[in-house]
Amino acid sequence: MYILGTSKGKVVDKIAVNSPVSTAPLTVVGQVYVGTSKGVVYDLFYESFTNSTSVNGTFAADGAVMGTPVLAGNGDTIYAATTRGTVYAIRPGSETDTALWALHVGGPVRSGLAFHNTCSTSAATTGYLYAIDTTTNDVSWTYKTGGAIRSQILVTGSLVYFGSLDHQVYALHA
Repeated sequence: MYILGTSKGKVVDKIAVNSPVSTAPLTVVGQVYVGTSKGVVYDLFYESFTNSTSVNGTFAADGAVMGTPVLAGNGDTIYAATTRGTVYAIRPGSETDTALWALHVGGPVRSGLAFHNTCSTSAATTGYLYAIDTTTNDVSWTYKTGGAIRSQILVTGSLVYFGSLDHQVYALHA
């Protein structure tokens, strides 16, 4: 993985990862989280990308992480999902990040997750949207669409927006 300077686009640092990065980065002050096609979520620490970048921790998932990881409202939990259909709540730590819980949903999650409120996240699979209570790691509700969900999930206010391969855009109450 290469880190480019924003002013001139030159490589200022690089970090070796185990396979192609398959997610957009999630950035939090001092941290960057990315997932790979071999199912590793990297927790990268930086003081400034022109100074030094290091791997703070890694988490080995059960399959490729395709959607960008999301951060919980309080900032101490990262959520990621895999193409094997597992949603993880991950506690960043030193060297090896820890799974607080793992929940298998009905199929591959390729769209990523969306976090809303203080205690729920949404995951999309082949035709279903899942609302997951993050305090109990139980599925609160599901919604079936007419096709696979591959779009990002957007949550604003009390609504969840997403698109499906059935050529529809959905807006559901969270």
